[in-house]
Amino acid sequence: SIYARVASRDRLRGMYYGLPTQATGNAMLPRMTRFLERLDQGRGTELHLLHANADLNPLYESLRVAAINAQEQDVIASSWFTARKRGLLASHGVGTIDQALLAALKVRHFFVRLFGLAGKLVVLDEVHAYDAYMIEEIYRLIGWLAHCQTSIVLLSATLPASRRAALIRAFHPDVSIPQEFHYPCVIGVDSVGNVQGQSIQGLSEDEIHIIPVMSPSNAKIVRISSLLTEKLAAGGCAACIMNTVGEAQDLYERAKQDMDDTQVILFHSRFTLERKLDIEADLLRYYGKSGKRPEKAIVIATQVIEQSLDVDFDLMVSDIAPIDLLLQRAGRLHRHERKRPGHLCDRNLFVTMPDFAEEFPDFGASRWVYARDVLIRTGLLFFRDGRYSARSILVPSGISPLIESVYSEKPTSPIPPHLAKAADEWKIERLGTQNAKTYVAAADALMKVRDCLYDPDYLGVVSNDFDDERVVATRISRPNVTLIVLKEGESLTVKSREATRRLYARSVTTDNPGTLEYFKSQPQPAEWQESPLLRNSWPLFIREGVSIDRSGLTYSNELGLRIDRSKRR
Repeated sequence: SIYARVASRDRLRGMYYGLPTQATGNAMLPRMTRFLERLDQGRGTELHLLHANADLNPLYESLRVAAINAQEQDVIASSWFTARKRGLLASHGVGTIDQALLAALKVRHFFVRLFGLAGKLVVLDEVHAYDAYMIEEIYRLIGWLAHCQTSIVLLSATLPASRRAALIRAFHPDVSIPQEFHYPCVIGVDSVGNVQGQSIQGLSEDEIHIIPVMSPSNAKIVRISSLLTEKLAAGGCAACIMNTVGEAQDLYERAKQDMDDTQVILFHSRFTLERKLDIEADLLRYYGKSGKRPEKAIVIATQVIEQSLDVDFDLMVSDIAPIDLLLQRAGRLHRHERKRPGHLCDRNLFVTMPDFAEEFPDFGASRWVYARDVLIRTGLLFFRDGRYSARSILVPSGISPLIESVYSEKPTSPIPPHLAKAADEWKIERLGTQNAKTYVAAADALMKVRDCLYDPDYLGVVSNDFDDERVVATRISRPNVTLIVLKEGESLTVKSREATRRLYARSVTTDNPGTLEYFKSQPQPAEWQESPLLRNSWPLFIREGVSIDRSGLTYSNELGLRIDRSKRR
């Protein structure tokens, strides 16, 4: 394998694979386990799952149990590395990118994490997927890892050229980046700035048909359900990706009502931790490479299935999103070779869009998720001369031109005069937000390594008074609250570490302002104050799925945490 060759050449001492989410980290763990079993051929090694809720993962638990009576050839997770901050010291790890980013932030004991990554191969997947705050952190991390003789692999299928250049220069600022390498390609830079690259030739081209579906935001749920009913009349497996949890829940209920003969699965971030693991397992069991697929089924999800999950569908419907993310979503469409229903043999991605004939297009709830000027530029790829038209895209050769047409400083798709005012206003808003996030990240992160190479005292005087991830965070997000779902009258007392873990597995987090304000105003249980897992959580007591304290709040394993429409914002 490439890893084996690089490890031998550079004498690497292990690998860390960083992914965007806990779900993608969980999905990568069994693949990494199988990879190491083949690679080490009887020598055995350490492998750890690193994210905030890794303890709840059953496969990771089995690796920890295997360490008790380990044989020399086993892949295990020894208990010494499971202590906080030690995970990156193990030879191999897989988890969220956040665990790696902590090595470049001003958090207590950052140098332990930096030492843990030094001299390894660090793989950062889906590097297009992060906002300005996280990208600045990634730039700083890459610079420090380069100084620590770490080999870095950055993976993306939808990376704009400007972002690619900035990432390369974070590794070595003096690199002259050739322009002759066109996507798909591999570009490598060594420690002294030599560049090698190769465009990948001979890949078979496939065609994706992106079909716009114009729908006002207040009619979108009905329109999507009607479309799914029509397209799945003769069977097939579809995925529908919505941009917000509330709309995913609404669509789920509508689809269940309209298609009572169809298996429908809902997946989003507002399920309890234990329920999310169950749903992830179901998705891989039904829609993975060797999954036993239902004859007629729909998966309704948010962005949690957008990247890295190895699932495959015959048809896809999506909310409008930036073009690079639409193409990422399309990566779950006809992903594997299999026999498909005859009417679903084409790779069709239907995308709901507002009316671009309007001066200010109505993006509905999506305006809170993505920059509207980028959504306008994406939508205009499918809107010409006052009407919508489908586009057929050759993959992989057609990906890069589309992305550059949206993200380039001189986009190839002109903005129509009637949209110019909105696009300009929203662009200013986006750039202001990006600049603010970059500024905050620069303050939270270590200095650029080349700015302090000749200051031997810098790392010694970096403030280590931060309370780990709680003050300096790897991501900027809205304030949230963690709720533990309990039945009415259930005891709050926990008598063991295992009981605490079981209770925490029933936690769900929301950033809904009304819900946050209500629970933050309530006293926290005294019984939980001594528990690191529970002390920042509040109980959500429910009776037959309905909160007994907070009106408009419900929880079920079918829908997850649901917030009454009038209280969503």
